Amino acid sequence: QRQELFLLQDKIDRLVDMSGKIFFTAPKEYRLVNEDLIYGRQGITQLLYSFTKFPILACHRERSEYVLLNKDGEVEAYFPPTMKAVSNPTEGFYITSYEVDQKFYSQTMLKFLDANMRQYFEPCYKADKFSEGLAAVKFGKGWRYINKEGQEFELVPDSLKYAEWVTSFYDGRSKVTLSVKNSFIKPYFINKKGKVILDIPKIVGNKNINKISEFYRSLTPKVL
Repeated sequence: QRQELFLLQDKIDRLVDMSGKIFFTAPKEYRLVNEDLIYGRQGITQLLYSFTKFPILACHRERSEYVLLNKDGEVEAYFPPTMKAVSNPTEGFYITSYEVDQKFYSQTMLKFLDANMRQYFEPCYKADKFSEGLAAVKFGKGWRYINKEGQEFELVPDSLKYAEWVTSFYDGRSKVTLSVKNSFIKPYFINKKGKVILDIPKIVGNKNINKISEFYRSLTPKVL
C-alpha cells in the first residue's frame, strides 16, 4: 500500500512520516533517489516521497552507483555499473539508462530491470513507466505498448506514428505528442483500442500549443 512520506536530505537522508516520526534512515554514503533521472532534471528532488515497499532506490554519493536498500539500510542489490540513471519502480520495473558508443556519437538506450537485476524485453530508445499493465516504448520500429510478458501492441494510429513522445495509459488514456516547428506541439489522447478520443489541436482551433498538462482522474487537460 502506498504511503506518503517526507524526504529530508542532508549529510544523512531520512524519510519521515506525516506525524514527524522517522520512518527510515539511509546510510551516510548513500542518498535516496526521488527525482526523475531518466527524463527529469537531475538534482531536482521532490520533498514528498511515495513509498510502497522495500527495497528502496539509492545512489552512492561519490561513485554514483545505484543500489537497493532494505529496511535495515543494507544493500540488497547493486545495479550494473554501466547504468547512467535509474528510475523509481512502477509495477515492479525500474527503467535504467546507459550509453552505447556509435561511430560519431553516443546513443542513450533504456532497459527494464526488476529488483533482482533481471532484464525484461529488448533495449529501447524511449519508454514511459508501466501503468495499468502496459508501458509505452519506442524501439527502432516505432512506438508501441508492451505488457509485463513482453507482448507488443501497436495501438498508436498510423497518422501519429512519428510522435515525439507517447505516454502509458492513465485512467484509460494515452497522450501522443507530435512535435512541430518552433517548439510547438500537437497532442492527442487515444484509448486502449487505438482510437483518438481527444484531438486537442482541433479543439483549440489549431492554435499554437507549448504545453499540455496530464489528465487527473476525470479532469480535462489544461492547454498552455
